[in-house]
Amino acid sequence: MEEGKVRFIYALSLEGTRLWKEGILTLSSGGLRRTDGSLYELATPVSFDPDSNYLNTCQTEEEAFRRQLAEITFGLDQTMQDVNALKDIAWMNYAVNCSTYEMTYQGFQHLIVQLNDISTQLSRVERRLDNKEFINHLELTNKYKNRLESIAGYMEIKSFNASNAFMSVTTSLDEIESYFGRLHNELNVGTGNNQMILESIFSLSGPYAYVVCRYSALFYYENDCYPPNYKKWRETVSKITEAPRVKNKIQYFLRVNSSCSLEDVYIARNRVLFKLGEFVRQIEVDQLYALQHTKEEYLSIDRQLQDKIDQKDYQIIDGHLCIEL
Repeated sequence: MEEGKVRFIYALSLEGTRLWKEGILTLSSGGLRRTDGSLYELATPVSFDPDSNYLNTCQTEEEAFRRQLAEITFGLDQTMQDVNALKDIAWMNYAVNCSTYEMTYQGFQHLIVQLNDISTQLSRVERRLDNKEFINHLELTNKYKNRLESIAGYMEIKSFNASNAFMSVTTSLDEIESYFGRLHNELNVGTGNNQMILESIFSLSGPYAYVVCRYSALFYYENDCYPPNYKKWRETVSKITEAPRVKNKIQYFLRVNSSCSLEDVYIARNRVLFKLGEFVRQIEVDQLYALQHTKEEYLSIDRQLQDKIDQKDYQIIDGHLCIEL
């Protein structure tokens, strides 16, 4: 590794690694797949900056890197557990099992399909309720999800120019960022339908993170700087995931809507929070990677990972399959 450079690694869970060793799963650029080709687990990105706070006088860089990796993979292992509390709440189980994106636009489309299942479930709930606020949130969530899907498709066009699309894309991202602020505020003050607010946050966080990552990186490669509102876009998701009130609301919702033990509720809550945190981590890792690599390298992460896999250039660290770029 070049001294002083940020390290990038894609890690898989203990259970996924075990099933891969047994030949039940196959390894691909996106992660682990079942024999029918469906995605079992997405590789989780981890970055380590040698200048970070993880490194102290008593640790080597390798020890500090392994400590950070252990913290991430602990949460990753939890998300792979079966928890009855989540099974009782189908839409939340869908949300937790949604991939951020599979490092490609095709993976993003797969995410949208999963989110459409969540919307279908909530539409059934809406038919049984005469609640204008619920309907309003459902309409806005679907509207913004569709807009993000359109932007993601637009960015795949070969002639796409991030600078020329600046006003249209940033206007949409600013509007969605504002909607996240509204959702966060409604959770904080205790107004509104908690189920719909939480569902809206889950439904939009993944597509939003993908568009923020991809558009901001393409803008950077054209202008040698990130978009003016990039920091605000990034922070809006982290504020929600780090808010104690969000943690408490998720726990309360699980407690009321499932018959599980308190321990299972805590495990389910931690899975939900880790999943939301993945969206934030993806944005941060994506920026670090873009700043250190060329546009061609950035757009070919999935191919680079597949090359590593084909060359068997990976390692097992504390039982977790890890691929370093």
